[in-house]
Amino acid sequence: YQRRVRAKIGELEEPIPQVPEILFLFLVLLVKFIGTVLSVGMVDVPCGIYTPIFVIGAVMGRLFGELVVATGLAVNPAAYAVCGAAAVAAAGTHTLSTAIIVVELTGHIELSTPLLLAVL
Repeated sequence: YQRRVRAKIGELEEPIPQVPEILFLFLVLLVKFIGTVLSVGMVDVPCGIYTPIFVIGAVMGRLFGELVVATGLAVNPAAYAVCGAAAVAAAGTHTLSTAIIVVELTGHIELSTPLLLAVL
């Protein structure tokens, strides 16, 4: 997955340094959480809470999925992201309808059972 930049002079290739995906997801989770706390809790800016907790749940689920992949299991981390987003959003709003909304958003009916189990 390492992208390379081709220099204009000759065929010299220089690798671009990349941040590991797990570290990047952890940083996104930290920044999003701090930003949500500051905007909702401290600054008292009128804003919604559903979308930020949905994104935080998706990042947490993707982070967990990437950790499972790092152990050597062949799973789809995107499915963990979808289930994490639904679970955290349902926990924040105390509703089960989040699972149905996520199934409608993604169009993947095969995720309905894991989504309902995650929401419960």
